Amino acid sequence: MTTRASRLIVLCLLMATAGAGVLLAREAACPAKSGTNWLRHYTEACDVLRTAAQDCTLCHDSVTELNAYGVDLAAVGNLPWLVEDLDSDGDGRTNLEEIGDCTLPGDAKSVPLAPTTLSALRFRWR
Repeated sequence: MTTRASRLIVLCLLMATAGAGVLLAREAACPAKSGTNWLRHYTEACDVLRTAAQDCTLCHDSVTELNAYGVDLAAVGNLPWLVEDLDSDGDGRTNLEEIGDCTLPGDAKSVPLAPTTLSALRFRWR
């Protein structure tokens, strides 16, 4: 094997190892997957929040950055019931209200769908 091929193999192995390290660090920092499991606490959470908890977007904006909800959770040792009364994203609704409404407590742009009432519907009459 040539020196160039050997270097390429070593470089690929180093990149794969570094990538795995980033994934493991994210796994350890994600409350949904760490000691106190968010999913076990909120067993009735909607599918949107369960998916966000499983892929870590519930608390993370990126692999290394926590969103406002993630920061609040990290400050209390990832115990989600201790931040239920907070409004992590500053949108005027508590984290628990947002979880109950199936919206993301770390994203102020995440709002519940307005309930559709009969008076809000438009009917086409012929």
